[in-house]
Amino acid sequence: MFRFSIRDVLWLTVVVGLGVGWWVDRSALAPKAAKAAELERTANVLANELERYAWKVDRMNWWYLK
Repeated sequence: MFRFSIRDVLWLTVVVGLGVGWWVDRSALAPKAAKAAELERTANVLANELERYAWKVDRMNWWYLK
């Protein structure tokens, strides 16, 4: 039979807490990444339309708001 000390239980708590925290962080990033991809596609469509009408679009720095 195994005997667990309080130290073992504390280590298990730390490992499980880190795993759950990582999982929560990663699961929150998926919707943000999807929204960013959608916004990038929209920006590309808009830039293409502007260039079609002879507007100059700087595609390298368009995500910076000034």
